[in-house]
Amino acid sequence: MTIGSTVRTLLGPRLEQVAANAYRRMFVDLDTVAATVAGLGSFENVIEVGCGEGALMTRLLDALAPTAQGFGIDIAVNPGHNYAGNNTNVEFRQADVADIVGEGRRFDLVVVSDVLHHIPPADRRGFLESCRSLLAPGGTVVVKEWVRRRNLAHAAAYGSDRYISGDTTVAFYTESELERLFADVFCHNRAPFSRAYARPHRNNVILAASVAGGED
Repeated sequence: MTIGSTVRTLLGPRLEQVAANAYRRMFVDLDTVAATVAGLGSFENVIEVGCGEGALMTRLLDALAPTAQGFGIDIAVNPGHNYAGNNTNVEFRQADVADIVGEGRRFDLVVVSDVLHHIPPADRRGFLESCRSLLAPGGTVVVKEWVRRRNLAHAAAYGSDRYISGDTTVAFYTESELERLFADVFCHNRAPFSRAYARPHRNNVILAASVAGGED
């Protein structure tokens, strides 16, 4: 059992959500992420791949209200357990991205937030290509990722993932490495993509692009 899971067990569900929000704010302001996504357009059918406890989905659907329907998936048990929004317009499922691709579902908006650094580097391209396959024609993809910089914030983030969350293989991209992979998978190095940063650290990079959708 990791330090993080032990603390969550001791706190119980109610205090876990309070503690998780306070802890997360040291690294990222999810309201900034949600506002950035909402600024990209209006979306009706949204999937978050690697949704975790549902903290970002809560803010996304609030920012995209009233039209958006949310679908969150994660390989962890009980995804979305801390979702605090309207339960009538969201669904959570324990599933891998390949499962949803196999179902043939397509989405106006695909969001991947702070997932890549938990995936082995050799598997990241394939993972993002699967995410691309979830896009409806003309859909938008957003990848928010913590990138490696020479600052104290990154040292703290690495220590948190490595020793508190217990991810012994966590590995972060630099901003340029992330951009190259994103452009190659989603833009084929031709279509433009946008870049933004989420508070409070410029380690929080948000890349977005409108994509033809599906498998080329």
